[in-house]
Amino acid sequence: MEATSTSTDTMRLSFNDWEHTKSVTLAFSTEASVAEAIDEARSELALPGDVLYQALHGERQLDGLTTLRDTGLRSDSEIDLMPDVKAG
Repeated sequence: MEATSTSTDTMRLSFNDWEHTKSVTLAFSTEASVAEAIDEARSELALPGDVLYQALHGERQLDGLTTLRDTGLRSDSEIDLMPDVKAG
C-alpha cells in the first residue's frame, strides 16, 4: 500500500541570492507554492521587494504556481533566486 502525504509534511530548502553572497534555509509545508517560498526567502535574504524573482534548481526554472510537493524537490534542495529579467 502506498503511503499518502498529509498537509503537515514539511521540507527544508536552502535559498541563495544570484551572486551566492547570501543564503538562508527555511522550512515549508509541501503544499506551499513555489511563489510563496520565493516570497519568504526574498524577505529573509533582504532582497529588493520591487523585483520579481525566479527560482532555479540547477538549470531548471520552477513554476511559481506549482506546490513544492509537485516540483519533485527533496528536502535540503538548494534553490537560487534570480531576478526575472524580461527582454523588452
